[in-house]
Formats: sequence, structure tokens, C-alpha cells
Amino acid sequence: MKKLLMVGLAVLIVLSFAACAKKEGGAASQAGGRYADQLYVEVSALNSLEYFYDHKEGMRLVGEDLGVKTEYTGPADYDMNAVAAAIDQAVAKKAAGIVVVGWEESLNGAINKAIEAGVPVITVDADLPTSNRPAFVGTSNYNAGLELGKWMIKKLNNKGTVAMLGMPTLSNIRDRMDGVKAAFAASGVKIVQIGDSKTDAVGSAATAAAILQKFPNLDAMMGIDSHSGLGIGNAIKEAGKVGKVLATGFDRDNSLLELIDEGVVTATVVQRTALMPYYATLILWQLHNSKVALTEDDKTAKVLNIPGFVDTGVMIVEKEQAKAFMRTKK
Repeated sequence: MKKLLMVGLAVLIVLSFAACAKKEGGAASQAGGRYADQLYVEVSALNSLEYFYDHKEGMRLVGEDLGVKTEYTGPADYDMNAVAAAIDQAVAKKAAGIVVVGWEESLNGAINKAIEAGVPVITVDADLPTSNRPAFVGTSNYNAGLELGKWMIKKLNNKGTVAMLGMPTLSNIRDRMDGVKAAFAASGVKIVQIGDSKTDAVGSAATAAAILQKFPNLDAMMGIDSHSGLGIGNAIKEAGKVGKVLATGFDRDNSLLELIDEGVVTATVVQRTALMPYYATLILWQLHNSKVALTEDDKTAKVLNIPGFVDTGVMIVEKEQAKAFMRTKK
């Protein structure tokens, strides 16, 4: 009930702000729109991954709905120096606000520097709570892991051995794993190994293959990031263990959904990814344009009347829904 209430309130906020923006400013493409000179930029890494299609769509759509300019930028590979440079470039462009995927704490300096320059920054998808960012929008990764763990316990009838794959350097992945561990704590399901999924499906497949060889009687393998599920599925096919090892993934890449439809992978945890940059940009827009305040003068009082955390939630998708979640364009 609490989660439904939060989502409902968030939707009402979005609709009211979007309606206001359209009434007063029109679409971004319309000349003379009230907010058309405001630029909001999202910065991430690994942008060659299909996963970030939804991030790009979220930025595009919020730009249309609010009548502002939006950009999505960052390196195709995992290059934190390039991400930091892109944040600096957004500040140089006089962006009204920046949305950043909080890959790792090495980005704190660039984020704090932007905020000191007067450009608000909100993290999405992966958080950096040790930075000065005022808010985070994304999945409660611990709760997502907890939900997946409970689902797995039911599927395994409360007994069995499980391996997990993910990128252990990332805080959001560690939080998901902690949620899974908490779910398993009082159960008969045991985690026998946690493997590094590397940065793509090829690397995760190699890790999964090694685990399958090490644990020939393994009951299940759980992918905790966007590329590990595909790697696990391919490794299971290669090892001839389809139907013998229960497999799960994270997110909604078409290749993973196809494996679910084929029965190779059982399920994936789908995040409401497009809502992350959408709501983050909405909050940034609110900072500049909304009259909603906590005090007579929030600036003088040094308060920000914005939510510190917005949980966009997850759902577990199995074969019955797999085709519906496949994207028709990438």
C-alpha cells in the first residue's frame, strides 16, 4: 500500500507539473516557449548497452513534456574520467541541472564542483550518497534484491544452492546482493559463490561457465546487473544445462527476454528505468520554476523542498510477459 501511494503521488506530481509546463511554455520545439532556454543534461557511461535506451527515452520525453532542452551524453565504455569531463562540460554549457548515473565515488569531485558552480545535480540508477547531491531517483536496490530473493526461495521450494553474478565495484549491485542475502538468511537456500560479471555479456558468460563447471549440481544462477543474465543464459545453453539450472537476469534487453521466451532463463527483474531521468529532471525543473516552498524564503533558509529519494520500483517478468517487454526499436 505504501509503495502504491508513493507511486500515485509521484504520478500526480508529474501530471500537474507537465500540465503547467505545457500550458505556460509549450513543447520544446515551439519557438518562444517559456522554458525553452533551459538545458538539462544526463551523463552516464557504458552507453553502448541496450539498457540505456530507456534512459535516453526518459530524457527525450521529459524534454517534450516540460518544454525544455535535454541532452544525453557520456562514454560508450566504462570510463569515469570521461564521465567527470562530461559533467564539467555540462556546467560549461550553463545547464540548468545535471542528471548523473552514480557509477562510483570517483565522480564525487565533479558532482560537488558542479553544485558549487550553482548547477544542481541529481543521481539516478546508482546513488552516490557521499557526494553533495540533494536527491537520488531510482530503484531501491536493496528492496529489489530482497524481492528477487523471496521469489527465488519460492521457485526452489526453500532449498538449494545458488550463485550470483554482478559488478561488485558498483554500490547499486552490492545493495541488490545484500537484499538477496537478507532474503536467504532464514531460508534453506545457500549462496555458494558470487562472481564478477565484468562489463558485458561475454565476460559474464565466461564467469558463469567457470561457476557451472565448479558446481555441477548448482540449482540456480542469478544475474544482478543488466548484462549478466544474458551471459548466464548463454553459458547454460553451452553447458547443456537448460532446464537443470534456474536462471534469472536483471533489466529488459531484448536478447535476455528472448532467452526467457525460449525457456533458457526463467525471469528477469525489470526496473522502471525511463522514469529515473524523467523524475530527476522534473525535480531539477522544480528547483528552478516551481513556487512550492517550505518556508517564506527557502533560499535564505537554505532548504530544498524536494524529495531526497524517489523509488521507481521493479517487477519480475517471466515467460508469459516476456514478449510484451521486448522493444521494437533500440
